[in-house]
Amino acid sequence: MLISFLISALVLFLLLRELKINAFLAILGAWAILILAPQIFRLEGHFALSYSFVIPLCFLGLLKFIGKERSGKHQIYLTIFHTALLFIHAYLGVISISILIAYFLIDGSLHRFKKANSWYILGSVILSVLPFLTVKVFSDVHTNRTDNPYGFFEYYADFDAILLPHHGPLKDFILNQLQNFTQTWEGWAYIGLGTIILLPFIAIFLLRYFTKQDALPLNKILLAALLLLVFSFGIPFRFGMEGLLDYFPLLKQFRAVGRFAWVFYFAISVYTFYLINFWSERIQSKVGKALILLLLPTLMIAEGLPYHVEVGSKISQAANSFNQEQLDKDFSSILEVLDASKFQAIVPMPFYNIGSDNYEKEASNETYVN
Repeated sequence: MLISFLISALVLFLLLRELKINAFLAILGAWAILILAPQIFRLEGHFALSYSFVIPLCFLGLLKFIGKERSGKHQIYLTIFHTALLFIHAYLGVISISILIAYFLIDGSLHRFKKANSWYILGSVILSVLPFLTVKVFSDVHTNRTDNPYGFFEYYADFDAILLPHHGPLKDFILNQLQNFTQTWEGWAYIGLGTIILLPFIAIFLLRYFTKQDALPLNKILLAALLLLVFSFGIPFRFGMEGLLDYFPLLKQFRAVGRFAWVFYFAISVYTFYLINFWSERIQSKVGKALILLLLPTLMIAEGLPYHVEVGSKISQAANSFNQEQLDKDFSSILEVLDASKFQAIVPMPFYNIGSDNYEKEASNETYVN
């Protein structure tokens, strides 16, 4: 998990360089995006979800696939990549697959599904979905899984989770203004103050240079990310269409839809650095160029460091339950009474009462950890 930070920084750097962003800004941008990335909090529990390189790597593979060569080998690489992801964590696989599906839907609608492009789009979508169907048919053999898990209408993202900080000094200031204000933890995908300030300029740039050859693929990725952001909000199901979700039980299984907002975080962050690079190439003043290159990464790193301080402190306080020296006195005293030679195995209590959500038996946090 810790090594994945280095991998994430490298993948983000390669992604920014693929977009022809200068090397200095690409290095700063890679670390800034990584440090502010919301997946850091998954180190506390949803371990595999902490891999922040997955979404940028999907972007990079997609850009390679739709490049000048439009080589099929990159689609094969993506198919293998998605299959592996599904065995690492279902959400990582489905989120990554959904990026491709959303992209090809955007691409198809922009080309009005012209005949020359339709077979390419259809084939790409099939190859994108193939890993999920393969795992679903041949590996997902669990029986009696509920069709009605809890969470879809609780664990969604919203504008507050995207535009308002959940850590750092800005959070305290905002909470003082907004009484009794809470954010959905599963929906955390804060994009940072610098990116928020630049949103109007991003919108103008997107509209003005939408068909610009170098920017077009990234523009489509951003639109695809917006489409997934809408889904992460639980739209349209949250607004009087709750019953409609019963016709899509597969969607209900991914009950923490707020996680799909991570795609927007990475897409808008990468887009912001693309815009910064565009401006920096047109600024003659060395001072002005230095300011525009340094300001955004500095803001993102400053806002993201409290994430790492909090998570790092919590992780370092966690005791190793298999190291007797780290156990509390009550636990140690019980172990002293027990004669291990009289037992053949440890049979843990089933943990399915947490997560199935048709039935839940509350307990203390310490009990859950143990």
